[in-house]
Amino acid sequence: MDKPTSLEEKLDKANEDLKECIAQLGRLPRGSLQISRINGTEYVYLRFRKDGKSTSTYVGKKDSPAALRAERDANKAKLLKSEMKLLRSEIKRLKKEIRILSSYGRRKQSSRDRDRTIPLDRT
Repeated sequence: MDKPTSLEEKLDKANEDLKECIAQLGRLPRGSLQISRINGTEYVYLRFRKDGKSTSTYVGKKDSPAALRAERDANKAKLLKSEMKLLRSEIKRLKKEIRILSSYGRRKQSSRDRDRTIPLDRT
């Protein structure tokens, strides 16, 4: 894939990446993992909010495939959230740069127009 060259292309790419991160995050289970020890055995629960109330769902024993998959998904969600944070700050920075450069171009253009005006002789 070609590298984006202009600021607008970089902004479009960052927006596309952000949308992809949001889509990936939507496919992962929401919430965080909680490990409870009961009679010496560790069990994993997925804790999340539903209708404003905290809810826990049993995942399995700590070393079970379901618990390992839930841990992997939780780590992936954490990475996606940090990537989304970076992308949002990058988008904000790019928008600011575009705004500054476009206003600089307008000011520069208007000063050129002023220089082109021909003064009238009043004799």
